[in-house]
Amino acid sequence: METTLNHSNDINESERESWVDFVKVTAIFLVVLLHSAAPWVYRYGLIADFDWQVGNIIDSATRVSVPLFFMTTGYLLLSKPIYLKTYFNKRVKRIALPWLAWSIIYLIYKSSRSDSLITISEGLLAFINGDIYFHFWFLYTLIGLYLFIPVISWFLEAELQKRSLYFLTLWLISISIFPFLNAFSRNITNFEIKFAVDLSMFGGFTGYIIAGALISKCNPSKTQWLLIFAAYTIGVAITFTGTAAGTYKLGRLIEYFYDYAAPNVILTAFAAFLLLKKVGTMMGQNRKASLVFTRLGYASLGIFLIHPMFINALNDGMLGQNFTTVIQRSALTIPLVAIITFILSYIAVELILVFPVIRRIV
Repeated sequence: METTLNHSNDINESERESWVDFVKVTAIFLVVLLHSAAPWVYRYGLIADFDWQVGNIIDSATRVSVPLFFMTTGYLLLSKPIYLKTYFNKRVKRIALPWLAWSIIYLIYKSSRSDSLITISEGLLAFINGDIYFHFWFLYTLIGLYLFIPVISWFLEAELQKRSLYFLTLWLISISIFPFLNAFSRNITNFEIKFAVDLSMFGGFTGYIIAGALISKCNPSKTQWLLIFAAYTIGVAITFTGTAAGTYKLGRLIEYFYDYAAPNVILTAFAAFLLLKKVGTMMGQNRKASLVFTRLGYASLGIFLIHPMFINALNDGMLGQNFTTVIQRSALTIPLVAIITFILSYIAVELILVFPVIRRIV
């Protein structure tokens, strides 16, 4: 998970652009906020409607977090030539040890929170299946993307813009438009639309990688910035209202509009990437702010890996107080848990970095 989560040494400081760290830090905080809201969102029907709706709107606004990581990865890795030996040497060094170490840590952690110990064979099977902990899917997805990025790089060496737009168009149709129309026809109408054309080779998160390399080159005008902000707002609104309407209609949580491949999330993510790049570029002109975001960006991998433990500790009362029980309002609990979790996770990462033997796991 070096990608955007820990890319500090991948480019020389002279080549480094300050907005990259700003996007990384924003994205990792949004991940923490998203996971802090999840316990409320998944309790639909068991909590007050207002509390659920607060969780829904926070979840809707933070769905851009994972796409932001992928797009920043695309920008960083596709903006320069790739030499296989050097490329894979860096990827293996950055991801192999954290992946293995935290897999073991979380298997032990899961055992400590259950009534039975996880055996070695069960642990190995969980590692192979990717069933370590709920947020580990990102690591496994990332490894696949790492393997494919050199192919993308070769494919895009010439005519970057035309080929990228071609791929993105078919990617959007494959991963988003076709599934959306299928789900809409199945759930809303009396007939189901199925598209026979096989576009599965354009699936996955590859489109976000290419989009990061492509749209990072955009230089919008003042009017276009307003349209980009409107796109983000509209995307979040669609996610929120679509989830609420579907959930109320069927009487259970409908997560389609939360999907990272949903048209509304893709729209929101593209807009958020450009907006954060703009804000990050402006903030990067302040040296102190730039240094803060660089340090936080360096710790982002560790924050991502460790933060679920702190969320559980806060919600379970293991740190002396059960925040959900005490405050009982999602509008206060969710941001408070997210902020405390982020701070504690960062402190934990800094403590790990003090020790040379284990610092490479973050």
